[in-house]
Amino acid sequence: MSRFIWITLSLCICAAGALWGYIIFVSAPHGTELFFLPVGQGDAQLVRVGGINVLIDGGPNRGILSSLDTILGARGHIDIVFVSHGQTDHIQGLFDVVSSRPVGVLLYQGATTPLLEQLFVRAREYSVPVVQIKTGSTLLYKDALFEVLSFEPSIHKFDSSGINDDSLVLKFTTPGGCALFTADIGSDAERQLSSYYKNKLDCDVLKVAHHGSKTSSLPEFLRAVSPALSVIEVGKNSYGHPTPEVLTRLAGVGSRILRTDQDGIVRVLLQPDKLIISSLKM
Repeated sequence: MSRFIWITLSLCICAAGALWGYIIFVSAPHGTELFFLPVGQGDAQLVRVGGINVLIDGGPNRGILSSLDTILGARGHIDIVFVSHGQTDHIQGLFDVVSSRPVGVLLYQGATTPLLEQLFVRAREYSVPVVQIKTGSTLLYKDALFEVLSFEPSIHKFDSSGINDDSLVLKFTTPGGCALFTADIGSDAERQLSSYYKNKLDCDVLKVAHHGSKTSSLPEFLRAVSPALSVIEVGKNSYGHPTPEVLTRLAGVGSRILRTDQDGIVRVLLQPDKLIISSLKM
């Protein structure tokens, strides 16, 4: 989806602290904010819309707390937590989120893992309801819509590729634009989504699947999404993420690319006529 993009990159916290404080702590009057958080080799995204805070995943450790403190303050509430799947690099940090700040509800789809079951126990200890959602589930708040696009797992698979393909896929839509959050899905799930949803996948912003692994981000999937901006959540790793193949594919569909390992917190303000993008290195 071709959009005009205005990019302002804050190079370091010391040089841009005053500007970033204004961007974060003054509510956006004409748009919705997306934050892609630098949690290392893991995933965590925050959506701020209409006065509510929605967290998608929590990264591999308590490092997420510093990003949330920067954006929301030390006790800022999280109204909704979406859990994409039960692997450590996506949910370990949620133990600390649930323990350290008010959380409204925890939502998940698909197969569970022992670690995810432990997270459910922690959530209930802090009186946070745990609710299972399904394909086609929607969450509507004012004019903002979250839709579950991922399909129900046919079997409960505990191998890595199976858990990845069972990841929750969310489409978030507001009058200002849309974003697609793909967690760790691989090529099989991307083919299935592309075949079933077709043009419905078209979005302004893409959270690139599986940290830029070459087993994700198929050309046909990227053509269906046609993102103006693609954000790769990645940290130091031995897998070669993001792979040159994926970077080439993203460039091939005309998408701009930002990375949390290089750009820190990536903040996107969705507006009807443009995306306003800034970043903050932690």
